[in-house]
Amino acid sequence: MSDLVRVLRIIEYTGEREAVEATVAKALHGEKRLVNGKHLEMVIRAATIGTYPEILEVEVKPSE
Repeated sequence: MSDLVRVLRIIEYTGEREAVEATVAKALHGEKRLVNGKHLEMVIRAATIGTYPEILEVEVKPSE
C-alpha cells in the first residue's frame, strides 16, 4: 500500500469577467471520488469562496 497524502490548493482566477465566470462554472464543485475498479484512488473536494466575481477594474466606455 502506498502513502496516504493530501494537497491543498488555492486558485485565483483574474481576467475578463466572461472568461472567469465561464471557467469557474466548469470547475469542480463539491466532491468527486475517483475509483479504479473497487479501489478508491482519490477524493477531490472543492469549495468556491464568493459566488460573484470581485470587480477589480471597471471598463469605462467613452461617451459619443
